Amino acid sequence: MQSSTAHYILRETIISVIINTALSCIFFFLQFHSLTSICWTGHGGLVRDSLPQTFAISLMSVLVPTLITRRRAIRETLPMPAIPRRITPSNVFLRAVGAAAMIAFCGFAATYVVCGHETSGISFRSALAFKCAYGAAIALIVTPLAVGMALHDVALGKK
Repeated sequence: MQSSTAHYILRETIISVIINTALSCIFFFLQFHSLTSICWTGHGGLVRDSLPQTFAISLMSVLVPTLITRRRAIRETLPMPAIPRRITPSNVFLRAVGAAAMIAFCGFAATYVVCGHETSGISFRSALAFKCAYGAAIALIVTPLAVGMALHDVALGKK
């Protein structure tokens, strides 16, 4: 991958990680602010909450960077990667929702496998740190892929 392409993807990924971490913190606080201990499982537990969080962060990590990259392509020259043909939809909304649904399922399953057996609660601070780190990790994984696909779209002339 060209240096300028890697730099562009890195910059967009860092921005996405910061924004999605902040959003994870805000939504966690809004939902759990009155609790001192939070359950891992059950209604209102962290495992169950991972499904909507993963979907929302994945959706935003695909949709926003793709739209921004496509818009920048109209206004300026972007670095074009040499990316092999892909099988994802070129429609940005279909791509974002499809990716978010798949990633949400995988994220929920992984969270359930790792934390679903826990019966005890976790402190508010620890849960907040977990949810913020989880949101950052999802953005860190999804955003570079989304930006790479968007750059590929631009290279193919899809704006």
